[in-house]
Amino acid sequence: MRFPWKLYLLWTLVLLKVGLIAQDETPEPQPLPRWAIMPPNVNEDAVKGIILAQLKTIQAGDLTKAYFTYTSPDFQNATSLEEFKEFVHRFSVLSDNKSIELPTRILKENSITYRGTLTSKDGKVLGVEYQMIKIDDRWMIQEIKLHPMS
Repeated sequence: MRFPWKLYLLWTLVLLKVGLIAQDETPEPQPLPRWAIMPPNVNEDAVKGIILAQLKTIQAGDLTKAYFTYTSPDFQNATSLEEFKEFVHRFSVLSDNKSIELPTRILKENSITYRGTLTSKDGKVLGVEYQMIKIDDRWMIQEIKLHPMS
C-alpha cells in the first residue's frame, strides 16, 4: 500500500493554516518605533521605491527585468530566474496587486527589512516581507517572503 502523500500534504497545510503546527519558532526581531530616525545616508522613499518599481515591472509582465534589475546577486544565486517566475505565477498578488503597505521596518547595518501587507485587486491580502540590502551605493531586494494573514 502506498503512502497517501496528497492527504498528508493537505492535512499539513490545514494544520499550518489553523496554527496547530508552529511555522517558525525563532523570536521576532523587534522593529524600531515609528519615530525612530533612519540613518542620514538612507533615503527611505528611494528604498521603498525599489520594491514598488519591481512590483510595477512584474505587473507589466517583464519578469526578467524584475529579476535582474531589482534583486541582489545573492538572491540570484539562491533563486534562478525560472524559480522566480514560478514564484510570481504561484502568488498572483504580486502581478495583480492593488496596494502594498509596509509600516514596519527593521534596520541593521547594511540592510532594512520591511514588513506589511500586499492586497490584490480582488481583495486577497497576504503578509509580505522584503529584505533590502545595500550593495555599494545601491539598494537591492535580498529576499521576498509571502505568508497568509491570520
